[in-house]
Amino acid sequence: MSNKRRSGMTDKNLRLQFTMFNKKFFENRLGAWKVEFKKMKGMLGLCVYDNHTIYILDELRKFPDVVCVTLLHEMAHASLPEYESYQHFDDHGPQFHVKIDHLYKMGAYDGLL
Repeated sequence: MSNKRRSGMTDKNLRLQFTMFNKKFFENRLGAWKVEFKKMKGMLGLCVYDNHTIYILDELRKFPDVVCVTLLHEMAHASLPEYESYQHFDDHGPQFHVKIDHLYKMGAYDGLL
């Protein structure tokens, strides 16, 4: 068994999950975004508009449900224009909250929370 297999989710798994979520919950509107695991400090995920990349904390690989919740969160950011996604002091504007509520009502978090 390879180290990747023992360490949990692979980069390929992450890309496949993104593709599935994009199709099911975002009407394939996020096609130009890339997703990658990355070593980071102080955050589980990050949506970078400049290079259209979503980063997920590398240490989460062993926790696929947490990866999926984090990925959905970052995809919600990516689905909104940057100024609508970050309008509030806590970096989550009102449109972001509407998007998360919509995802919840669509069943995006079923089995994950």
